[in-house]
Amino acid sequence: DGRSVVWVKSTADKEKNARVSNLVLASTAEKREVELTRATDTVSQPKWSPDGRRIAFLSTRRDPAAKPDASEEGPKPQVWLIDPFGGEPWALTTLGRGVAGFEWADPDTIVFRAQEDPTRYETGIKEKKDTSVVVEDEENAPPVRLFRLEVKTKKITRLTQNPDRITFFALSPDGARAVTIHDRSLR
Repeated sequence: DGRSVVWVKSTADKEKNARVSNLVLASTAEKREVELTRATDTVSQPKWSPDGRRIAFLSTRRDPAAKPDASEEGPKPQVWLIDPFGGEPWALTTLGRGVAGFEWADPDTIVFRAQEDPTRYETGIKEKKDTSVVVEDEENAPPVRLFRLEVKTKKITRLTQNPDRITFFALSPDGARAVTIHDRSLR
């Protein structure tokens, strides 16, 4: 309705030698701001739900209900929801490779792009403790596809079967169609 905006406030964390970002809710009618998150992780891409009742965003914060992350790379960005009128945010996804981008399709559905789970080939390489780095392995590079996420049940359904990597997408206003941009080669 245009009465509030949500934005990302970034600050430097000298102890972590990194930037930390949090969500801020600001009123457009009066000079009032409220920090919605106060974590030491990053947040990005806040988006209001079409009905204005929730805000979805990407964050690297750890879900207290999730298993500890054993990867050396640390936590990956996941889709989180927060009620702009108060309360703690909650995670919608717990994907091993994280979420790259998302859009609301309707008040109860989010479409996101993410890399597929590790393939049998990748799992085999990891089990063999093979540390070689292949620069261009087009045949075994995991695709980035579109997925549909039901907000209430957290059910995820793959929408595309593309063999390449989707780098950007936009949904039609009714959420029924998407236009995508693909990287067709690792080059």
